[in-house]
Amino acid sequence: MDLTLPQRLQDYIDSEMHHEALYRAMAEKAPTEHDRQLLLEIAENERNHADEFKGIYQAAVGQSYEPEIVPPDMEAPYQIVLRQMIIYENAAFQEYHNQFITSKDPVLKKTCYQTGKNKSDHINKLIKLMVD
Repeated sequence: MDLTLPQRLQDYIDSEMHHEALYRAMAEKAPTEHDRQLLLEIAENERNHADEFKGIYQAAVGQSYEPEIVPPDMEAPYQIVLRQMIIYENAAFQEYHNQFITSKDPVLKKTCYQTGKNKSDHINKLIKLMVD
């Protein structure tokens, strides 16, 4: 089933906000201050992505969308969560890339391009955290 643009934007907002919370929780378990700061930087990027998509949503439907985000469960070991986040970031990159390719809306197109570019940066940073 294809989602409508407002539904897709809600999914993007939900995902970005959930992952912001997850990165903040990961930062609390980070083994070094450098890792903590890097995870907080990624969390802030996730918040900015959500805010961009909220603006597009507001323009598209004429109302705001503010999901309630449940605090993440950080039971899994830190390294496992890092691997899961690399997988998430890769899937998100692919989704935003596809939206960039197919969108006719210039604001959405630009936002998906920039968000996808940031996802690629996140993947590289997370891989570096795993190998350092």
